[in-house]
Amino acid sequence: MHASIQVQATELSSTARGAAMSLHSFFFFVGHASGPVVYGLGFVKLGSAMTLTGAALIAMAVGLVTARLLRERTAD
Repeated sequence: MHASIQVQATELSSTARGAAMSLHSFFFFVGHASGPVVYGLGFVKLGSAMTLTGAALIAMAVGLVTARLLRERTAD
């Protein structure tokens, strides 16, 4: 997902490209910084099976929504 979203951000107009790339980088690194904390809390409170299942469902939902939005955007 990271590479696909990054490619879309780099293809924006020249006036929005800098803002798009900075937001992409910001959320990428916020995800990397908060991931261990969220997983740690999930493992303690929910257990490993529930935490990993929840993460897989969230990743699948983000992928499906992103694919749908990108498909709609390119159809315009």
